Amino acid sequence: VEPETMLGQHIHCVPRLKTAPVILDRDVRLHFHSRGSISNLFLEPQAPLSKAKHEALLRIGAIGLNFRDVLNVLGEYPGDPGPPGADAAGYIACGAQVPSTLGMGEAVVGLAHAPMACLARASASLIVKRPALLAPEQACTLPVTWNTTHVAVERMGLHAGCIMVMQAAAGGVGLKAAEYAQWLCAPFLGTAGRPHKHAQLRAIDVCGLCSSREGSAFGVGVASLITGRRSSAVLNSLSLDFISLSFASLGEGGAFKEIGKRGIWASSRHAVCAPMNAYC
Repeated sequence: VEPETMLGQHIHCVPRLKTAPVILDRDVRLHFHSRGSISNLFLEPQAPLSKAKHEALLRIGAIGLNFRDVLNVLGEYPGDPGPPGADAAGYIACGAQVPSTLGMGEAVVGLAHAPMACLARASASLIVKRPALLAPEQACTLPVTWNTTHVAVERMGLHAGCIMVMQAAAGGVGLKAAEYAQWLCAPFLGTAGRPHKHAQLRAIDVCGLCSSREGSAFGVGVASLITGRRSSAVLNSLSLDFISLSFASLGEGGAFKEIGKRGIWASSRHAVCAPMNAYC
C-alpha cells in the first residue's frame, strides 16, 4: 500500500529515493541562501575548513535529520538555529590537537557542526568510535534522539508502572521513547497520524495509540485507554490543544517535558493552569 500516489492521465507516480549522479569532482555542501522552502537547498562547492585545537575534521559518511532541521530550513524555528544538521557518522580526516583515542581514518559517530557537506568540524568530546555492527546510515540516527530521550526520561523520573504519553510516537524520539519505556516496564501510550504509522508502532508492541491529528480525538482516546487513571509523564512535541489536553491527562505530581518549539506555554500560564505538575 502506497501512502502517497500522484495520479495522471496516462501514468501513476509514487515517491522513491535514488542515488543522485555525481555532478562535481570536489567537496560540496548542501546549503541555502534564504530560509522558507526545502527547494531553497542547493549543492555548492565547499570551501576549505579550518578547525580549533579541540576539534576534529570529519569526512561525512551519513547524516541524520531531525524535525528541528526541517523547521530550520522552512524558517519556522525560533531565533537563529544556525546551519541545519548535527547527527553525523563519518571518518576522522584530521584529528583534534588534544589527547584522544580516535586516530586518522577512525570510523566515528556523534554531533558535528554543519554536517550536510563532505567535510565538517566536530568537537572531540562529542564524537565516539562507531560500533562495528552499525552502518553509518544506522549510527547517524542515534545521537540526538537517544540523548533527548534519555535526558527526558531521567528528568521525568519514569519507572516501572508509570504511564507515559508520547506525542508523535512514530518520530525518531518517539520510537526511542517506546523502547525505553518497554525496557523500564512502563505502560506507553503514543500518538500518530497516518494509518501506516500506527501499524509501525503496533509492530514494536505499542498497543495504546491515539490520534495526533485532532486534539479532541486525542483527549477522548487517552481517557479511554487509561480507564480512569492518570498518566505520570508526558513527552510532547505538538502544539495547540495537545498541550492542554496532555496536561489534563496528568495526575498530580506528574511531569510534562516539552521538546516542541511552537506554542510553548509561558511559566505564568503553567502556574495558573497546572501548578501541581512540572513543566520544562
